[in-house]
Amino acid sequence: MSKKDPPRRRGPGTVPWERFKWLGGENQPMYGSIALLFGAIAVLTSIQPTGALYGTSPRYEMGDIASEDVIAKVDFRVEQDAAALERARLRAREEAPLVLAYEHTSEIERRAVLDAFYVDVDGALEEGDDSAGLALRWSFGLSHEDLARFGVRGGDGKRLRRVVDRVVEQFFDRGVVADDARIGDRRLMLARGGVERPVDLDELVPAGDMADVVHRRVAQLEPDSDLARVAATLASAIVEPNVLLDEVATAVRAREAEERVPRVVIDVRAGEKIVGAHEVVTPEQAAKLRAYESHAAKLVRTRSFWTVTGDFLARMVIIGLVVGCMAVYVVRYRPDVKDSLRTQALLAVLMVLVALPSAWILRQPGLEDVLAPLTL
Repeated sequence: MSKKDPPRRRGPGTVPWERFKWLGGENQPMYGSIALLFGAIAVLTSIQPTGALYGTSPRYEMGDIASEDVIAKVDFRVEQDAAALERARLRAREEAPLVLAYEHTSEIERRAVLDAFYVDVDGALEEGDDSAGLALRWSFGLSHEDLARFGVRGGDGKRLRRVVDRVVEQFFDRGVVADDARIGDRRLMLARGGVERPVDLDELVPAGDMADVVHRRVAQLEPDSDLARVAATLASAIVEPNVLLDEVATAVRAREAEERVPRVVIDVRAGEKIVGAHEVVTPEQAAKLRAYESHAAKLVRTRSFWTVTGDFLARMVIIGLVVGCMAVYVVRYRPDVKDSLRTQALLAVLMVLVALPSAWILRQPGLEDVLAPLTL
C-alpha cells in the first residue's frame, strides 16, 4: 500500500451495498441468519389462513347441484329468520286453546229463581189465589194454567217438578256455552274448581242449540207430550249459559304458546353431512349452509387475544419445522448459501412467493384440514 492511498476500512464502504459487506463472509454474525430465519417463518405464518377457515363450505343456494360433500366442522344451530319466526308465533297463538270458565254464580241464581217460583205457586194455590196472578209475576213463556200445574197439590205438580229439576241439574252440570265464546275449530280447555282439563265441544251444549237439546232430553224423561212441553219450556227458561270464555286465561295460553316457538329449529353436530355431492340443495340444506357460514365467520371474529396468539404460535411451530429442515440442509450441504446473507434473503423471498399459492389453496372451500401442511 502506497502512502498516497488512504487506509481501507473494514466497515461499510462508500458503495451502497458495500456498507453491508461486513455482514457476509467470515464476519457474518449468526444472529443475522437467525433473525432472517424467524422473519421468514413469521411472514409465512401470517399469509397462511387460520385453521378456522379451513374447509369453509361452498356457497350453494337452494336448487344448486352440490359438486362435493359439505361436512360440518363445528357444532352450530339453524335459527329461523325474523319473518319466519313471527309467522310461526302467530300460528301458535291462533292454535292455542280457548279457556272456558265454569261460572257457578249463574247456576245458583237460576236455581234460586226456580225455587222461588215453586214457593210462589204453592202459596198461591193454598190461598186460593187466581192462577192469573202467577202470570203477572212469572211468565217463562207459559200460560197461567200451565204455571198452576206446577203446584205441589196439583195432580202433575210433583211429576213436572221432578223432570224440570233433573234436566236443569244435568244441563248446568254439563255446561252451556255462551254464544259469544267464538269457539270455531279451536281446542278447548275447561276451568272448573281450579282445575283445567281438555274438553270437546260435543261435551258441552251451545246456547243456540240449548232449547232443542232440552226438549229432546225432556222427551226422554216424560212420555206424555203435553207434560213434556210444559216441563221443557220451564227448563229452557231457567237454564242459562254457565260456561264463559275466560279472556285472561286464553291470552295467557296464547302467550305461552308463542314463547314455546323455538328460535332454533335445527341443531347440527360436527361431522354431520350438510349436503352430499351431486344432490340438489333443498331449502333446509340451504338454510344450514347459510347458518354454517355465518357461524364460522362469527368464530373468527369473536376469538380472544390468547386464542389468536396461541393459534399463530402453533402455526409458527409447524411452519418452522418445514423451514428448519431447509435450514439444516443449507448448513450441512450448502456452505455457499450459509456464508451469504444475501443468498439467504433471496431464498427467503422465494419461499414467501412460493407460499402465496399455498395460502390461496387453503382458502378454497372443501379442503380438508389434514391437507393443509401439504400445500407448503
